[in-house]
Amino acid sequence: MDVRVILDQDLERPANTAAYRYLAAHGVHVRWGRQERSSTKKTLTIDRGTSVIMTGNLVSRDYPGTRDFAVIDTGTADVAAIVATFDADFGTRPVTPPDGTDLVWSPTNAQASILSVIDGAARTLAVEEEEMDDPAVTSALEAAAQRGVRIFRSHHLPSTATMLRRDHVKTAAATSPDDCGPRPDSWFITLPSKRQSSRP
Repeated sequence: MDVRVILDQDLERPANTAAYRYLAAHGVHVRWGRQERSSTKKTLTIDRGTSVIMTGNLVSRDYPGTRDFAVIDTGTADVAAIVATFDADFGTRPVTPPDGTDLVWSPTNAQASILSVIDGAARTLAVEEEEMDDPAVTSALEAAAQRGVRIFRSHHLPSTATMLRRDHVKTAAATSPDDCGPRPDSWFITLPSKRQSSRP
């Protein structure tokens, strides 16, 4: 069985060194990612037919208290695009990641795709993000609010309200996309799918 692993070294080499050495000593083909570019992409692809696309790191200390999720993608075009990008990264070759059917890549098409989704929202937007500091995105959220889209922000983003006009942002939590209920710990994302919005 061919097991290949790429670990980030631009930001995380000290944290990843023990795992790198262990994997290399136990028959895993492991390589460092490009030093000049950090990678927050987390994928696990099985037999070139299924890709797990994750927000979380494979770090056991994060498991009890960090909210992360994974999407299991079996779409042929998506998996092929992920494999092609991994193969290029593993071989340290330059690559422009293919779009597949439903993939959004940074730094190629991410901003345009996200803005397309925001611009296509008709009723509600609920945003939960670890960091937000993109004027194009905050302007798009404000424009959505001005056209009548209800915007909910997560308490995980205390600074978001300073980026958007306060009268355009609902600070109450939503118990469902159509319910501005009193539960401050519940947040829902209701966005048009990429298939429903125009591709950038």
